[in-house]
Amino acid sequence: MKKCFPKLLPAQESLLLSSHQIDSITKQRYYKFFSEHIDGFKICENDSDMIPYVSSAVTWLISKTRDCTKFPLIAEENTNFGFTYNLLGLKAYGITVSCIGIFFNLALMFLFFYNFICVDLKILIASLVINLLFLLLWIFIVTKSLVISAGKKYARALLSACDSNSLN
Repeated sequence: MKKCFPKLLPAQESLLLSSHQIDSITKQRYYKFFSEHIDGFKICENDSDMIPYVSSAVTWLISKTRDCTKFPLIAEENTNFGFTYNLLGLKAYGITVSCIGIFFNLALMFLFFYNFICVDLKILIASLVINLLFLLLWIFIVTKSLVISAGKKYARALLSACDSNSLN
């Protein structure tokens, strides 16, 4: 997680004064919401003083939005975020398995062309193409930017719960 979000998680970072991920009017509305619902929440003059307050507010908000039936979008975005994060963690294994599959397919093709095995060539080619596509997916799609994007979507969904009647 620290590789994708070295300082703060996206929801926490969005609430900082210097952040432009949320417009100032919406941010002020969220600050007001947190001030009304969390004892001791306050707005500070700089980001470093604000970090404990936004961290506490996001933790509180996560605990209040765990009900999937009341907050289905938050649950879905949280699932997507976790899924992309786990995929990134498995990237090295995915690349390794795809490479092994490609080499295995090439070996089988070599054996096929020298008449050592009798296999349908279409199956070998299809399997090779699938392994190549998976290798490209692991290399070019499963990236830190995918996790960061999913994290920002989750943050947006989570913070939008401040505008929900379910929390009031």
